[in-house]
Amino acid sequence: MRKELARIVQKQLNLLEADLVKLDSLLAAYSKGQCSVLSIWKSFETLIYKYPANSLIILRLLDFLQLINDSDFLQLYSLKDIQDGYEKLAAIYKDDMDVNMENYYFIYNIVDDEKKALKFKKNLQKRVDKKLLK
Repeated sequence: MRKELARIVQKQLNLLEADLVKLDSLLAAYSKGQCSVLSIWKSFETLIYKYPANSLIILRLLDFLQLINDSDFLQLYSLKDIQDGYEKLAAIYKDDMDVNMENYYFIYNIVDDEKKALKFKKNLQKRVDKKLLK
């Protein structure tokens, strides 16, 4: 049973890794103007249904939303929607440093709210210290 469980976990991780490599390739092509927003969007839809609530995929989606320059898509969401996404992920994945740092960087660099960013960073540091001292 232990070997079967290990095999199943490894298979799922391999599938996720392969899908993330494909997605990253598409995102790189988009940044070079070699594919459309719609094709990327469809890929995200597929992955989100395949891996619900996966922080790696959601972070890539939030990053992608910041890069879109298609006027039709830009009317579908706002910077506040992206900010809410980062903040929700950070609230859900409290112990995930990557998620929390992405939220901090977004607040500091994109929203340009130094006071809020520094408050978030201070609270994050307290949580990290508390975890490390357990």
